[in-house]
Amino acid sequence: SLNAFLSPPMYGIIAGLLIPLFRLQPFLFNPRMPFLYIYTAIEKLGTMLAPLVLVSLGAMIAGIKLHDSVRKQMNMVLLGVIFIRYLLLPAFYYLLYFYVLKPLGFEQAIIFVLFLEFHIPPANNFSVMAMNAGVNEDITAYVLLVTYILYIVLLPVFLMFFMSVVS
Repeated sequence: SLNAFLSPPMYGIIAGLLIPLFRLQPFLFNPRMPFLYIYTAIEKLGTMLAPLVLVSLGAMIAGIKLHDSVRKQMNMVLLGVIFIRYLLLPAFYYLLYFYVLKPLGFEQAIIFVLFLEFHIPPANNFSVMAMNAGVNEDITAYVLLVTYILYIVLLPVFLMFFMSVVS
């Protein structure tokens, strides 16, 4: 339904698109109007989001119940995520690099940003989504924990390989 689609982030996206479309910036960001100060306060609240998500993820990790009955399922999900995130996506990146980015002469900054996007672990906001849905919270926390630990080890390897290929 439409209500499921219209979430607070979607309202923000719509507002962010409508403000420049109707040229409301001079009105909204005028220091004499209260909107600038409301925007600044909301922006400061937004900076607290990432630490709160990490606290939520930490609480989920602390509550993981590794029962033998679900351990096999958790490991299968984990192997799938590791395969896609750390093998399939990096392989796709290098295909993209050699057949599209390099031949078309993309800037190094764009190439590096794409490298990071293709090599990062799963987003930690999955823990918040799983918690809100009340489904697979243990599996999500377990997968995020292991993939982030693995990322600490793999990032230097990925970077060394990237630097040897690009230079």
